[in-house]
Amino acid sequence: MAITLAAPRDFAWLFIVMLLIDTAWLLVLHLSEFHQAQKTEWQWIVSNIAVVCIVTGLLRFEASLEDAWVITATSIAATLFDYYFNREFYFPKEKPNDHPMEARDP
Repeated sequence: MAITLAAPRDFAWLFIVMLLIDTAWLLVLHLSEFHQAQKTEWQWIVSNIAVVCIVTGLLRFEASLEDAWVITATSIAATLFDYYFNREFYFPKEKPNDHPMEARDP
């Protein structure tokens, strides 16, 4: 993707494909009952779809350097939203005896 940074339209398409693959993977896992999607995974799916819609909307017009800033801002906003609403997933609170090294008997 880095080689497409100078071509915002190519970057946007690769970004869309990456998000769609990620979304498809989460849905396949859920639908196959291999892993049932939890709150965090559903938020990822919704966030991916929202970002894909925004970036696809930009592609309807002539891609420009300003669009690259919109894509960047959208991605940063989605990331901040994700970390805020899923902070317990990323930063779980350990109980006193949950640490594997503390639970061992000598």
